[in-house]
Amino acid sequence: MPPKARQGNATAKIGLLVALLIGATVFGLWWTSRSPVPLDNDQYAITLALYRVCNQRNADGLDELERLLDSSSAKSEGNAITSIRDVIQEARDGDWEGATSGCRRLLDDQAPR
Repeated sequence: MPPKARQGNATAKIGLLVALLIGATVFGLWWTSRSPVPLDNDQYAITLALYRVCNQRNADGLDELERLLDSSSAKSEGNAITSIRDVIQEARDGDWEGATSGCRRLLDDQAPR
């Protein structure tokens, strides 16, 4: 291989490595800067069930959980209910993977850091 080709190849690898490091840094800053959403016991159970429903892509289960959320939201409103509703809407829009990730984030927020 000519020396210029090797040099171009090495430059491309370095550029890719730098781009990956920048991407990982930006993601890490975003992940640590967002505030966790605390869930009460009922909201946690609903989110756990929603995670399972999203994994199974079960629209009927989604309807049932939305009804359950509607009945439980009478006693509590706020950021947690809004976050769960956002995940349900994401699943309704057909983004099951995004909804599953949203559930996972909500559940991860409950673990002490």
